[in-house]
Amino acid sequence: MKNTLTQKIENLFEQSNLQTTPAPANITLDKLQLQYESMDNNSLLENISYLATSMNSPLENWNLFFTRLIPFFEIGFLFSDSVLKNQFLYGKEINCKNKIAQLKMPKSDLFQILKTDPKSFLIKFGLSNILFAEKMNCFYVRVEENINLVLISNKAEPWLKLKMDSLQKALINHQL
Repeated sequence: MKNTLTQKIENLFEQSNLQTTPAPANITLDKLQLQYESMDNNSLLENISYLATSMNSPLENWNLFFTRLIPFFEIGFLFSDSVLKNQFLYGKEINCKNKIAQLKMPKSDLFQILKTDPKSFLIKFGLSNILFAEKMNCFYVRVEENINLVLISNKAEPWLKLKMDSLQKALINHQL
C-alpha cells in the first residue's frame, strides 16, 4: 500500500504529466491581483526621481524611474519608439526582451497625464482577464519625444487625484 501511494505522488510530479496538464496562467495572475495592494505614500512617490544620473541614456533613466513606480501602480508599461520595453503587473516586473509589442502612441505635451479606458488597452496586450478592470483607471504620459508610460491604478477619487498630482511632481523632478 505504501509503495502504491508513493508511486502515485511521484507520478504527479513527472515531467510528462506537467507538460500535458499545465496549470492555467490565470491562477498566478488572479492570485497576484488579490494579494497586491499599491502603496499610498504620495510623498514617497513624489521623491522617487532623485536618484537618476546624467550618465545614463534617457531610456535607461526613464526605465529606472519606471521600475520605481512598481509599488504605486497595479500595472505599468514603458514604451520607446512605440515598442514595449518594460512592464509590470501587480508588483512583478515582466521581462519584455522576447515580446514584440508595438503600439502607435499619441503625441501629447510632455508630462501631460491623459486618462484613457483601461479595458481596451488591456485587451490589446492579452490581459483581458484582469479582475476589476472596469473599476481601474488608465493613464498615458509622454516623458520624452519617443518615450511613453502607461500606468493603471485601481484607486478611486479623491485618492487617485492625489496620486496623480504626486506622479506629476515626480515626473517634473526627474526631468530637472
